[in-house]
Amino acid sequence: MRSQPTSIPHLLERELELETIGRAVSTAADGAGGCLLIEGPAGVGKSRLLAGARTLAGEAGMPVLEARGALLEREFAFGVVRQLFEHPLAAATDDERKALLAGAAGLSGRLVGETGPGLPAQAGDTAFAALHGLYWLTANFADRGPVVLAVDDAHWADPPSLQFLGYLARRLEGLPVLLLATARGSDPQGEDLWRELANDPAAEILRPRALSESAAARLVGERLGGDVDAEFSAACHRATGGNPLFLRELAAALEDAEIEPTREAAATVTTVGPPAVSRFVLHRLERLGPQATELARAVAVLGEATEVAVAARAAGLEPGAARPVADLLVQAEVFAPERELGFVHPIVQAAVYEDLLPGDRAERHLTAAELLSEAGAPAERVASHLLLSRPTDDPRWAATLRSAASSAAERGAPAMAIAYLSQALEQPLGDADRSDVLSELGRWEIARMDFDAAEEHLLAALDATAEDGARSRAAIWLSRCAILSARPELAATALEALERQMDRVEGEAVLELESEALTLTRLSLSLRSLVPGRLESFVRRAVGDPRFEPIARVQEAAERIALGEPADVGGEIATAVQGGPPRDPYAIGMAIDTLIRTERYDAAAPLIDIAFDVARRYGLRPQLASMHTEGALLALGLGRLADAEVETQLALELAPDWDFTLRRTIAVAMEVALERGDLEGARELAARSPERMERERLFADQYLTSRGRVRIASGDVPGGLADLLRCGELLEAYGTPDLTRWRPFAVEALAQLGDEPRAEELARAEIASARHYGAPRALARALRTGGRVIGGDEGLALLEEAVAVASPSLSRLEAAHALADLGGELMQRRRRREGRDALRRALELATECGAAGLAERVRGDLGAGGGRPPRLELTGVDSLTPAERRVCELAAGERTNRDIAQELFVTEKTVELHLTNAYRKLGIRSRFQLASVLAP
Repeated sequence: MRSQPTSIPHLLERELELETIGRAVSTAADGAGGCLLIEGPAGVGKSRLLAGARTLAGEAGMPVLEARGALLEREFAFGVVRQLFEHPLAAATDDERKALLAGAAGLSGRLVGETGPGLPAQAGDTAFAALHGLYWLTANFADRGPVVLAVDDAHWADPPSLQFLGYLARRLEGLPVLLLATARGSDPQGEDLWRELANDPAAEILRPRALSESAAARLVGERLGGDVDAEFSAACHRATGGNPLFLRELAAALEDAEIEPTREAAATVTTVGPPAVSRFVLHRLERLGPQATELARAVAVLGEATEVAVAARAAGLEPGAARPVADLLVQAEVFAPERELGFVHPIVQAAVYEDLLPGDRAERHLTAAELLSEAGAPAERVASHLLLSRPTDDPRWAATLRSAASSAAERGAPAMAIAYLSQALEQPLGDADRSDVLSELGRWEIARMDFDAAEEHLLAALDATAEDGARSRAAIWLSRCAILSARPELAATALEALERQMDRVEGEAVLELESEALTLTRLSLSLRSLVPGRLESFVRRAVGDPRFEPIARVQEAAERIALGEPADVGGEIATAVQGGPPRDPYAIGMAIDTLIRTERYDAAAPLIDIAFDVARRYGLRPQLASMHTEGALLALGLGRLADAEVETQLALELAPDWDFTLRRTIAVAMEVALERGDLEGARELAARSPERMERERLFADQYLTSRGRVRIASGDVPGGLADLLRCGELLEAYGTPDLTRWRPFAVEALAQLGDEPRAEELARAEIASARHYGAPRALARALRTGGRVIGGDEGLALLEEAVAVASPSLSRLEAAHALADLGGELMQRRRRREGRDALRRALELATECGAAGLAERVRGDLGAGGGRPPRLELTGVDSLTPAERRVCELAAGERTNRDIAQELFVTEKTVELHLTNAYRKLGIRSRFQLASVLAP
């Protein structure tokens, strides 16, 4: 075991804790990261242990990035994170800073005082980008050598910083970083996030115990001098519960009172706890005089590391007089002996702060805001004091709070932006400014999925007397709130607001409102009847406008497809986006979705790549998940099931649980799992939050179709049919009955239930619809399904036509299905040679596509028998997991492990693990062999 270094001041009865800390530091110095948390009540010595850890790290040559949570700075977004990184970044050379912020770490630039890319207008909750960027900033620091991140009083850290600590702790494997943090663990505001961090299996927790009677006697004796009577020291131990801080405060109070540590004096020792510490501190201040009291109060309000000049002004002292007074407070063990002013312990600060009357406290925070503003402090630091003061008639503060809100939101803390904007509403505001504040407040409440509050504030913004730009912004955000929350009554209100604004503005402002109104009517079931008029108006107005004409063309084509027009319409979208994707978040999604629906895969692929680049640049988590889902649909259409499985896995890992697009991601993942022969995996996906998945219109049709298929495959044919019929009802009500090709699966269910007449009727309807639509994959599926149900010579002809349609198309998986159905029918008709030929071709295609379920069925028809394996092969490329395959593909493209990790939003250790496993399965030794092994 490691012995305690002599350079660490002796800490009573903390040998075990120091040994544990020493091991953690040594392990990190050797290149293996870890998370060590020190938890306990106030005064038990957590900060002293952390100081010991800093000493040990220094002896090991490890730099320590330090921060401390503060009671009054919880509203300072990423305040603790900034303490950790801003100073080391400022001390770095330009080249060093560039290296530290390279790659995905650049997303953290705006959090730590560096300039970063401005957020796109559609950006929602940016917290994920912030956390991802900070992780890579930490990794870049660790590239220079092992490093320690030390956070004291983490229970008082701002929530975004605590979220980062948890995010980092789960990704420390393979990173030479030691995360050290202390907390009380019982503070209600930080409890949940701290518990989440402490409950992580990778975290080791130290819980220092109270001192024993003998240690208490030693501590009291060191302070009071001479021999301490055993009964006296026992009384001190009972009074303080062995808490080191309380013992020191009690000893100081006894020394001040000149009480000898005798048996007779034992009765004078009173019960001690935080209230008693407060009494001791305040009594000490009183003895130091009014100047010391005022300076202590000023620093208690201003917070840790207060500049002497600012504290002097707040205390009403001349700058030259403040330092001697501060020195008196250091000697009295009220202030810590630092260049900038701060208390020896948070309990001491709390004692001074809580002694202030509420009204006085609010006034002092307002004064602090004034002084910090004059000193050029960041808006968020000033605003943190405004949150604790009373509203004034000074119009400056609203601007400060708005600036702080903008900064917090860009840094990835929309919850704090909401707090600042709410306070801004309490300040004097003109009508236009009030409307802007309400609109911004609603915007960030939408990002937090607080739709009730967003609706209230956006409606208030529209009611305010404001300039047209402010009203327009409010109307647009109200529309997006209606779309995301799926509220029919709000959709109608939002459309009315948009239309009112169209009458008041001109030029591009009208087109922006028209575009939003069209999207709202297209995506809201209750407004579908208004789409033709809105579409005609927008298309007419957009002609000749370089920004909005592509959006109009995409919207028009997407609507025509939704209404059942032939798939050739997809060519119009392909033409419209040749110069690049439309600059609208909904339009680019519609373009990609429509191109995939119409089987224009070659045109969809580059659009997905462009959208990916934008989402990665800004770390937009929902958009990344959505693009991976689109990538899965593209791969599914092309019959690349291994790629589709990779894409769905990545989408599921990134998709926020609250995002409305999650149901679509799950729907696609279920479809891929079924085609891969993973029925159990499909069942697990179908079991995820079914009520929420069904509740809203957006993507509910796709979810119900996929879940219906899973239920049918699992033997619950009536349940699966019910899902499919409900999907049809939803689409009929929406006016887009053919948008989701659900009928073929319902046909199969009806046939299994013995309802042949209804099955045939539905099959014929789908064949007619698919012929009109004209997309090969959709038509081939309709033909082969109908062929099996209708039977006879007509059925055989339909099966043969399905093969003829699918075989020359890009949809290899559909061609495999069609060949399998045709081969099975021919075998039943005893045309064995033709049947076996079709089945062999089907098996070949199914194997190439990775369709394990279909391949096993075909093998059965060919008479191969045997059970159904989860993979076609247990070695080679087909044995790779989706994650391993994706990592190998990127590595084969000469991407470094770090590049791969940043693109996939995982750690380098995870990439190394996937590559190691893949090399073993593939029988190779290096990444240089990957390209040849993976080649088709």
